[in-house]
Amino acid sequence: MGGTQVNVEFEIPVEAQEAFDAAFDGRLGARWTPMALLATKVTKGTNYVYLVEETPVVREPVKSAMLVTVNGMTHDVAFADLLASKHEMSLGYAFTWLKKPGFGTPLGEWP
Repeated sequence: MGGTQVNVEFEIPVEAQEAFDAAFDGRLGARWTPMALLATKVTKGTNYVYLVEETPVVREPVKSAMLVTVNGMTHDVAFADLLASKHEMSLGYAFTWLKKPGFGTPLGEWP
């Protein structure tokens, strides 16, 4: 197993973009745009840490800066809102569903 590698150039290589796209395919409730790849860590698969712009799908969206970790093998996702209070973070997690078989129905688009 390898250690954590910091990406000082912040570029998103093809394999990291493919892992991000696969992890977010079919997720609803917001649009997530990777801005930079910050680090990778080899575990069971490769974990990628991105700086992401999150835009909720609402009438008057307020964009947010997120740290997002994606496991390249399982496509599991972990979110950390860089600017939210604890209350806002708990609401953000309540409205962000993991895309896993049998995990439930993802939140649809807001009217």
